[in-house]
Amino acid sequence: MSKDVGQRKVDGNGRSILLPFGLLTPWLAMKFKPINSENNPTFKSFLKLTRTRGIKKHGLALLSGPKQVKEVLDEFPDRCDSIIFSDRHEPPYESTTVGIPAYCLKTALFRQIDIYDTDRPILTVKTAHLPKLDDRSESSGCTLCVPFQDPASQAWWKR
Repeated sequence: MSKDVGQRKVDGNGRSILLPFGLLTPWLAMKFKPINSENNPTFKSFLKLTRTRGIKKHGLALLSGPKQVKEVLDEFPDRCDSIIFSDRHEPPYESTTVGIPAYCLKTALFRQIDIYDTDRPILTVKTAHLPKLDDRSESSGCTLCVPFQDPASQAWWKR
């Protein structure tokens, strides 16, 4: 006998889903694409964005952190490509206002994408092409170039 931990509702795609108690009704109108398999091509492309080669190839990057995601959704909606969340999360309401695709991943799949273990929705953003630095430019003053590769390895710089 299974214990009911939520309530059954119909999602924006017409599927019956189990929602945790207390989920706000505006989320139900949101359309999102469920991803339940590691073999899903969209999931595979998200997984590639956890590596430098995938970011360069697809021109997209994963953005984590609730404040950062909200700020980019509000300030730069044209740079947003999609939003990814777990089946344990409430769908991010902001994604419906900017009209970007939303993907609901099974928890185990989401953990593979959430490399910084934020357990919050992740935004995929379009990356800008950075021109090659020309040290012969005629700008006055000093140019500081700090090559950060992994945000987790920036701790030494903050000290």
